[in-house]
Amino acid sequence: MQCSRCANGGIVEIKMKIAGEDVMFRQCGRCEAKTWLSIDGPLSLTRVLEMARVAR
Repeated sequence: MQCSRCANGGIVEIKMKIAGEDVMFRQCGRCEAKTWLSIDGPLSLTRVLEMARVAR
């Protein structure tokens, strides 16, 4: 896996479930580019936060 911004191979990848959906967070160790992904493709940070919000 390489960073799409700087082509570095040192990518940190964390897989988790948010609101029952499989989500992956990736961050480059060199340029710190961050990406959120689901099975359907990229997610915005706003969408991830909406998914994680607890209903009150």
